[in-house]
Amino acid sequence: MQQQPTPTREPGEVQRPGYAGLVPVIIAVTAFVFVVLPGIFMIATPHPHGTRYDDPPLVEDFELARTDGSAFRLSELRGKVVVVYFGYTSCPDVCPATLYDLRRALEQLGDQAQDVEVVFITIDPAVDTPEKIEQYLGYFNPTFIGLTGTPEQLRTAQDIFGVRVLRADEGQTIPGYAITHTTSMFVIDREGYLKLRMHHQTDVELLARDLRYVIRGRL
Repeated sequence: MQQQPTPTREPGEVQRPGYAGLVPVIIAVTAFVFVVLPGIFMIATPHPHGTRYDDPPLVEDFELARTDGSAFRLSELRGKVVVVYFGYTSCPDVCPATLYDLRRALEQLGDQAQDVEVVFITIDPAVDTPEKIEQYLGYFNPTFIGLTGTPEQLRTAQDIFGVRVLRADEGQTIPGYAITHTTSMFVIDREGYLKLRMHHQTDVELLARDLRYVIRGRL
């Protein structure tokens, strides 16, 4: 049987693999670029459940009164994440449900809850005395800040957040409710920018997750 001659290489010549050997490498690189990388970016990019402000405005400062009678300014909370909610103590359903959800969300945050301040602003100052507000918030979380003020001061705060308040005695609200109002929660970051509008009945886990995004500066 005639033996086939063995190919020889000149000195210094490098043997190059055929194109067939590169196919698995090309497939792997392509998969990484078009499948793995987008997945990594999807995980790294926050996707809040609440409505995100594309061009977050710096929230205008305002002054109201705390339940102990001392003056409150929003700018005092700079450095904290602030959740602002407008409601009233005789609200039959939405307000207590929202405050309870906020309480549970802070519980899920654990130690990070110390970076969050919840501010409750009454929309019914004629009925909601400072004592009543303080007692009401105590049912949910005594650290929640309760605020009141003159009708003009409260209207200024409402306008800053675009909050609407409709009253039955003025023929504006829906039947069965003395007051109808915007039920959203407004989330402000540590620098004072309005980042999220959280909707009523948001799942507590989603609410806590969105607050973590803002706490960590990812929004």
